[in-house]
Amino acid sequence: MLSLELLDESFRRLVTIVLMPGLLQQEPLDLHTAARRLEELARRARQLAALGVLLAGAAAILISVSPAGPGVPLGVGALAAFGLSGIARTDRRRLLVRLVAQGDALAIGSVRAYGARLSSRRERERLAQGLRLALRVIAPGSQVQIMVDPGRVDDCAPRLRGLADSVADPRVSCSPQALALCGQLLHDPTRSPLCNPHVPTRELWRILDLVEQGLGITPSR
Repeated sequence: MLSLELLDESFRRLVTIVLMPGLLQQEPLDLHTAARRLEELARRARQLAALGVLLAGAAAILISVSPAGPGVPLGVGALAAFGLSGIARTDRRRLLVRLVAQGDALAIGSVRAYGARLSSRRERERLAQGLRLALRVIAPGSQVQIMVDPGRVDDCAPRLRGLADSVADPRVSCSPQALALCGQLLHDPTRSPLCNPHVPTRELWRILDLVEQGLGITPSR
């Protein structure tokens, strides 16, 4: 007979999986809505950055006149504006990655441009370094602290190593969709089956298959 503790643990694991779907379980984004959201985030980032510059300039002038005067809170406001601008830029970048990985959004100019950026030699080398860093998690005595789950990395280490070599090789043609999906695999802590052991393992194999196909590699599984 199953104990209450075991049933409770099984229930919590089931709830975790249902509430945090994997990368391939997400509903495709509506392109018109996504395009508007990209424009909104870009506009917000610009406006907040401009506000930060104005506040910083006013703060500098006031502090030069009176160090303990109203320039200090204005300076704090400038820092907050710059921070919020950075958050908007990060949200926009994540949305761009998701849209590139979705595969049908390249008609949106900013998505197409971001896909080209992901395909640049610099970004491909950065992605390859991320894959190699993930592999260091399972090295004996490793002190690497990143989001990936060591057990999942160990399960697919040869395939991750092959991906790193292919991504870094400029002779290998890589689709933007495959590069974006590979980046999500490394950096999405809740939906990536490489980071979150509660996402079913079968999704990890499916994503690796898709990425390998996008790099012209015959899936090794």
